[in-house]
Amino acid sequence: TTDSAGTGRADFKFDQGYGYDDTVGKVVVVHDTVTSLGGTYARIACGVLGEVDESLGTKMWYARTKSGNKMCVQDCKTGFEDHCGGLREDIYSNIYDSVANCCANQFSYVNSDLCEARSTSTYTNKYYVDYANQKCAKDCDDCDSTLTDFSAKLWDSAELCCSNMLGWLDTALCVASSGNAQCLEAQMRSSNGNTYPNADGYVNICFDGKLSETSGTMQMRVENLKASTTGGVHIHTGTSCTDSTAQGGHYFIGEDPWFNAVNPTIAPTGTGYTTDSAGTGQANFKFDQGYGYDTSVGKVVVIHDTITSLNGTYARIACGVLATADARVIGTDQYYVDEINYKCVKDCEGSKPCGGIRNTWNRLYPSASECCSLALWWFDDTSDCFPG
Repeated sequence: TTDSAGTGRADFKFDQGYGYDDTVGKVVVVHDTVTSLGGTYARIACGVLGEVDESLGTKMWYARTKSGNKMCVQDCKTGFEDHCGGLREDIYSNIYDSVANCCANQFSYVNSDLCEARSTSTYTNKYYVDYANQKCAKDCDDCDSTLTDFSAKLWDSAELCCSNMLGWLDTALCVASSGNAQCLEAQMRSSNGNTYPNADGYVNICFDGKLSETSGTMQMRVENLKASTTGGVHIHTGTSCTDSTAQGGHYFIGEDPWFNAVNPTIAPTGTGYTTDSAGTGQANFKFDQGYGYDTSVGKVVVIHDTITSLNGTYARIACGVLATADARVIGTDQYYVDEINYKCVKDCEGSKPCGGIRNTWNRLYPSASECCSLALWWFDDTSDCFPG
């Protein structure tokens, strides 16, 4: 039969009564369309049968499963061409005209993109979940990790992999740790007059190139600030938190993203933080200051108090120096059961009610009261269930 492009193929068994020796030198004739389909069945092509150079093979694809290396290879002597896997040992095994057909028919339980890529000595350049390291890893030639689970689900981007497979992680930081992002972290402490002497927490910055080559994602979690307010958190030019002079001014080249104003190219959601009723300030935003990872190491991050539009002073109230760090898991700020102490704790790092970042199997609840009532219902007094 021929396909729509006119390529004719056949694969069948026969018995003509003559064997190998008698058939060498005979001709093979191809006839046109059969008469039952209105054709003439005329002779249209011919070739003389000669002994085959076994290094050629059929050049079609067959399944190789030796040594657990499941893939499709071409039927030709190893090394003769790029994807030759050796001549088929079983001449009755199925062969296919394309690697895609071989993968689909022989390895239906293997991710098709991965089967085709490995069969042609390439990579998919897609992402898969790495549960051991809590990130999504890329399947590529120069990547650090190697994909060994051929049934793994692959995703076109780190964002899709993180949001669908690691939903309990902060997506921005998951994406950062899944690529080539470089991260910095600053331990934040009270500064510039100790307006909030117990201010304590961190700012994490991953330069992930989401807006431009020098752009990054900033996350902040700092406790014991003013309750229920909005302020700014910025990178400054200084390298010490001693005072305002040592801290310097905004660190940027080109446009300044650090005015807590929305700018679609350098600060799509602004560069501010908000605090809850307990005074815990949090931020999660993208920015582009024009400077990247290398030049930002050692610079300071400054937290400003309530913005002036809310009748605040916008004074500098906390500071920390940026140092190298891994992308960290921030937590969801929902609640889960501490199975050792039988308490409902918050999914975050820090002092109570935080209980640390939950394990992947811990169920989350939107509030402490719901966690207590549903998961630790036998407590008569909520205070016994919740550490406060």
